[in-house]
Amino acid sequence: MRVVTYTGLNELPRKYDDLFAAAGDRSLYKSRAWFECMFDKARDPGDRFRLYGAEPDDGSTPRGLLICRTPGDPKPFEKGRVLATFDNNYVLLGGPVLLPDQEDPAAVINALISVIAGERPRWDMISIKALLRGSPDYDALVAGFRANGYVIHAYFEYGNWHEPTEGRTFQKYREGRGKGIRKTVSYLTRKFFRSDSAEFRLVDDLEGFDRALADYETVYAASWKAAERYPDFLPRFLRASAANGSLRLGNLYLDGRPVATQLMFLVGGKATIYKTAYDETIDDTLSVGSVLQYKMLEHFFGLDGVDEIDFGIGDEDYKVKWVSKRRENWGLVAYSPRTPRGIQGIFRNIVAPRLFGAIKSPGGLLGKRVASRAGQGNSERSQ
Repeated sequence: MRVVTYTGLNELPRKYDDLFAAAGDRSLYKSRAWFECMFDKARDPGDRFRLYGAEPDDGSTPRGLLICRTPGDPKPFEKGRVLATFDNNYVLLGGPVLLPDQEDPAAVINALISVIAGERPRWDMISIKALLRGSPDYDALVAGFRANGYVIHAYFEYGNWHEPTEGRTFQKYREGRGKGIRKTVSYLTRKFFRSDSAEFRLVDDLEGFDRALADYETVYAASWKAAERYPDFLPRFLRASAANGSLRLGNLYLDGRPVATQLMFLVGGKATIYKTAYDETIDDTLSVGSVLQYKMLEHFFGLDGVDEIDFGIGDEDYKVKWVSKRRENWGLVAYSPRTPRGIQGIFRNIVAPRLFGAIKSPGGLLGKRVASRAGQGNSERSQ
């Protein structure tokens, strides 16, 4: 196996289409359509790209691909030689694109990292975001970076709430939830749809897509949500997803007016809630956000091919009412101990927090002179 470096998606040989297709069948964020939209609509000025592909010697389907960029405008404390994956808030799950069910994916990841480690001049830091903590990919990346001499800083990014469907019907799911869902939201939903002017529409292909997208944008603009950082990204990706059948765009209407919206994707047996919003001018007692959530889950539970409902990014309190399980996504930064800026990053993000944490904590370097309220449970750690 050899590792080949490319500078853009268009440079990749056609054999990578098979890798994207196989990986994209398992994950929304590993498909070619996803990366095409990222490259075209969610890049920053000055970004340059390096794509590291692990290719078997026999010319068969590549075993893995790590898509990185060198930021055109790195953060103030990340000046120097920086290599990073996409890190905007559209990415819910990152890491390498790997061929599913291969014999030794960790060896592929290590081969990719070994090539990156051998490049000159050296990279001061390598950042990979949105990794499922404790997954084989996460563990292999940590081991691969360490084996190649890097010092790893791992940090918490966000919680991810989810619920296995386990073949349950929506009625069985609802019976297993608390009173807030089982009774209150159920009642509010029935009450909402007693009106002849209430309507729920779900779009899962290109038929009706333009209208549904326009209504989504109308609701989003009337909600509490901030304007999109890359306004052209989602329309492009949603159209591609509608074309391949993975999109589920649900809108709730009252008197013909869209009042709530939700984007979901169905890929690899997972139905992922990507974005949700409602019109803040609508009477709160109607609970249009909860009503739409109820209707969307009603659609997915018991649907063939759906194994899990994923509530996306964040630990918002309301999620625990709907789903029962939580996992964490973490980021990794690998610092080179062989470059001045790499050493600076190690001190700033690993050594200094430990040192000053020890100074502030009971029994630390200042012993009893320090108050006992030292912070022990912040969301970052170093490995």
